[in-house]
Amino acid sequence: MKLSIWLQELKRRRVFRALVTYAIAAFAILQVIEPVMHGLALPEWVLKAVVIGLGLGLPVTLLLAWAYDISPRGIERTPAPAGVSARSCSSPSDCYSPPRRSSIISCAAGLRQ
Repeated sequence: MKLSIWLQELKRRRVFRALVTYAIAAFAILQVIEPVMHGLALPEWVLKAVVIGLGLGLPVTLLLAWAYDISPRGIERTPAPAGVSARSCSSPSDCYSPPRRSSIISCAAGLRQ
């Protein structure tokens, strides 16, 4: 897939907007939690846990931003781009494709470091 097409798809699905919103919210949370943590004499691992939680929440947020849109009608699945036929799924298991071995290996390698 060409990079320009991929970037257009990220814009269409509003992933950049979700990224900026998440970054602002995470920054605000960290700015509030640090003085509160020190004021309540909480242990240092609390701040570490918050940072790790925010870090783990970022990919989840980006995946949800890719798959779903928030509209006045509620949360909806992002429609397929024009000119591309969407797969019809009679059940959720029909549309499930298992993760590729290479992605599992690369994630495992990243966790080991």
